Amino acid sequence: MLEIDLSYPLNLDITLNSGQCFRWKKINDWWYGVVNNSVWKCKVRGKRLLIDIFQNDITTDKSEIIRSDIISYFNLDRDYSNIINSIQKDELIKFISTKLSGLTILNQDPYETLLSYILTANNNVARVKGMVEKLSIVYGTKIITDSGSFYSFPK
Repeated sequence: MLEIDLSYPLNLDITLNSGQCFRWKKINDWWYGVVNNSVWKCKVRGKRLLIDIFQNDITTDKSEIIRSDIISYFNLDRDYSNIINSIQKDELIKFISTKLSGLTILNQDPYETLLSYILTANNNVARVKGMVEKLSIVYGTKIITDSGSFYSFPK
């Protein structure tokens, strides 16, 4: 299991339920999401992101390459404190930013993001999640984890 120190609060519940992504499921205290061709099992404990990776290619080294992918995906190297401080001059933004503390902008695969957002036309988040999941089951690759099977997004 990888552990990544967080310099900014990361709230996975807010970030992964914000409508910017559709492939994450909360199972018990852990979030499971399909990122590229692997499943990431994540949770925040204190000021650390705990993450385990499941993939079909078990020979892949999970160390520094995966660590940089995680930092990039969750945008953990961005200084959100400066951004929040610079926009909190507006009272509504100040109120919203305190309610959404720990929200980050995800760096997702552009192809998957584009196709997912095309599906959002005249649909709600739950329906889009279902459509993206069905596309992945039919055309993606199966990945087995400790909490069941997940499917990669089709290429």
